[in-house]
Amino acid sequence: MAATAPHPPPSPDPADPRQLRVDDPRLDALWRHWLAARAGRRMPSRRSIDPTAMPATLPHLFLYDFDAATGRFYCRLSGEEINLVVGINCSHRFLDEMFPSPIFAIVNDRYTHIVRTPTMAHMRGTINMANGASVPGERLILPLSDDGVVATGLIGGSIYRLPAAFTAGTWVNEPLVETRFRELPPAGWFPA
Repeated sequence: MAATAPHPPPSPDPADPRQLRVDDPRLDALWRHWLAARAGRRMPSRRSIDPTAMPATLPHLFLYDFDAATGRFYCRLSGEEINLVVGINCSHRFLDEMFPSPIFAIVNDRYTHIVRTPTMAHMRGTINMANGASVPGERLILPLSDDGVVATGLIGGSIYRLPAAFTAGTWVNEPLVETRFRELPPAGWFPA
């Protein structure tokens, strides 16, 4: 009897959320909190998210409501590190009030895709800053839903490894490399 060669393991599917590799522990805390807050549903509600349960993530966190009738995003919460990069306190503002047109278009398109699909986004790579610096970073954006079916908002975190010379008001002029939109994990799934 001839021995058969073992089959190589399947290639990782970059769209499979069960194969998501979050490098930064603060974003991994957000990912695990979002998964646990779903309580068997496809997406958790905003009310089931407790930002204080992720204290190390809090400065890097953002939380938006989405108004499907107007297509606008309203920032409920924005951490200090997010505010530093944007150059203003983003909390209690609409997305279109925070960014100049070209940047608003990129961010709004990304957020709209996440809530309308619904899907999640994970980005890792170099962020090209308006001041000419190239900064490594990672971002995770996850949908929220009042009923577990239709997305009504999003929560995310961005980790920027900023240079010491960074000043408020400089901004990203290109998206992160390796942007990946992923299917949502099955309801009830949690990594081992």
